[in-house]
Amino acid sequence: MKQIDIICNDKIYTEMLCLELSDRGYKTTDKNTGRADILIIEADYPGKENTVTFSKKTGADLIRPFEIEELISLIGSKGAEESKADELFVSPAACYAVYKDTEISLSELEHKILYYLYSRPDEYVTADELAREFFVDEDKNTLRVYISYLRNKLDEAFGIKFIYTARGKGYMLKRQV
Repeated sequence: MKQIDIICNDKIYTEMLCLELSDRGYKTTDKNTGRADILIIEADYPGKENTVTFSKKTGADLIRPFEIEELISLIGSKGAEESKADELFVSPAACYAVYKDTEISLSELEHKILYYLYSRPDEYVTADELAREFFVDEDKNTLRVYISYLRNKLDEAFGIKFIYTARGKGYMLKRQV
């Protein structure tokens, strides 16, 4: 999976780019990690305002506004496609999940719960924490119902178990199985 660091003065624009690219399977951050495959920097010097420059490509500048497809054509889509094939991908913005080119739709609450687990891979999240996060009355029975819905959708569509439960520990989502 390609790591993309996006550094811009405009925080809303940076967040939008991060979401758009994450939605397409890229791993993004809004800071320079030093480990990026691609570094996207918004130029702030005279004559280059609103220009996005790529560290790994020479002469590959884009002037804002640009279409996200233009950006993807410059950074390449291979890394995103490989990540979607190898592991479960849950969109951060839209209500769907993808595994090995199979996409499933999720309800809004199913998506929120699944993305919460997805953002903490291979880590147990307690039922109390999930209930507090998503249900006003902290109803664990309703949480169990939604976890069951998610398991059924994932297992049926992908034929693989992604959500695990450990008594006393909680729920864990494994991106790769």
